[in-house]
Amino acid sequence: MSESEERKARLEEILDGLEATMDRVRGEMAEFKTIRQVARGDGNLDAAKFYVDIGAGPVEIPAPAELSEEVLSGLMDQQGSKVAATWTEAIKPLVDEAVGICQQASDRGQEAEDA
Repeated sequence: MSESEERKARLEEILDGLEATMDRVRGEMAEFKTIRQVARGDGNLDAAKFYVDIGAGPVEIPAPAELSEEVLSGLMDQQGSKVAATWTEAIKPLVDEAVGICQQASDRGQEAEDA
């Protein structure tokens, strides 16, 4: 496989990874939106579920009917941190790698034109 084909294959892998990660981010943002709406009094947690890790893996529990402002604020902070972590730990490295691959290809193309 030529170097160009390898770069193209890696870019396709990066794209697949970005698409899968963005699907996860959409879900995380939807959860954040629900929590924010409840905190503003514009929604409810009827369908919400919480997962508590008791050491043997997460256990699903239904959300209580009412949550204090402090708890909702903590949930928003936690969910916001989760979204931020996904961006910085999963998305940014993939984008940076793709930019690097494209920049290298561009530099090589420019070198070939100058020669």
